[in-house]
Amino acid sequence: MREKKLINSSFLPVLFLFFVLQFLTFSLFAQNPKNNTDYCHFKGTINGNLPIIMDLIQNGDSYSGSYYYTKYNLPINLEGKVNKKGEIELFTMDNQGEKTEFITGNINQNAFVGNWKNKDKSKTLSISLVEDYSKSIAFDFISIKDSIKLFKNKKVTPQATFSDVIVEIKQVPQGSNLSKIKELLKKYQSTENKGSSQSAKQTIENHKKSFFKEYLDVNKDQDEDYLYAANWVNESSASVIFNDNYFATLSFSNYQYLGGAHGMYGENFLVIDIKNGKEIRLSDIFDKQSLATLEKKMIKKAYTYTGFEDAKSLQDAGYLVDKIEVTENFSLNAKGITFVYQPYEIAPYAAGMPEFLFTWEELKDLMKTDASVRSLMK
Repeated sequence: MREKKLINSSFLPVLFLFFVLQFLTFSLFAQNPKNNTDYCHFKGTINGNLPIIMDLIQNGDSYSGSYYYTKYNLPINLEGKVNKKGEIELFTMDNQGEKTEFITGNINQNAFVGNWKNKDKSKTLSISLVEDYSKSIAFDFISIKDSIKLFKNKKVTPQATFSDVIVEIKQVPQGSNLSKIKELLKKYQSTENKGSSQSAKQTIENHKKSFFKEYLDVNKDQDEDYLYAANWVNESSASVIFNDNYFATLSFSNYQYLGGAHGMYGENFLVIDIKNGKEIRLSDIFDKQSLATLEKKMIKKAYTYTGFEDAKSLQDAGYLVDKIEVTENFSLNAKGITFVYQPYEIAPYAAGMPEFLFTWEELKDLMKTDASVRSLMK
């Protein structure tokens, strides 16, 4: 009998990289309570002839974001911080967790000027970018972090850590409906109140108080031999996946540890049609027949994802299901649409969050003729 494997070992570096990036992102928003975070959307070139677009989020001395070459449209994640010279020092990483590119520069008068270097730093190219919101949203990020000790009178004590981020909007392109987009974002971040008039900021404050109360109630009589399990964590972050040509994709990530073998994490996306001030859903892009076709194509990508292209079934390929339905949890960018599944949704925890990219070329015959996202096809 053929032995089933949960996941191809070649995927493990990818899972490791995911956790590294998640940790860096969570750390980014853990600097100071209620600290305003700057966001910039840049357009420009590397070497004067390689057009790129870069989204950068700053919190204190830390930075995160991504950039892509408009020729290829594949996003490249960035992390970094301010170095001893006061310069912004960014880097990219491969699936093995090794740094592969370096971008160093300064932001001055709405411009980023510096240089790009390759992996061994043997090649240096100039980089020149300017802020541009003519077809994108100027976001504002407000981060919150707090903690509470389990035993107030002990020097060494477990604690609960809470962090979250609020995404707000400063401006939208001319002709866009600012109030509709603000209301969409407010409602999305206030789901616990089902879109009530309560502000997202107050919602998070209430969530924090509720989390701390539950922590103290559950752990007040904790056995001292198991105090390691009493270090609870509830950390959330947000990032900009794409923000151009009148469409934006925001990512909202969360990590929780409430005792037990391991924590749980997840990621959800909000795709915004900037011109029309609405959220993009599957029904805006595909009809039922196209979704059925897309599901069949997704199975092939699922086999490749776990490294079992010759598998006879999804379960033979390491999945928990025998059918993958197209999820509403997707991100949109200049390259296409990426469908992302939560841990345990279709695969074991060790598989991370399976994601399947469909390029615009792959989707062009499946999308509705009047789908607004067709404008992103090049």
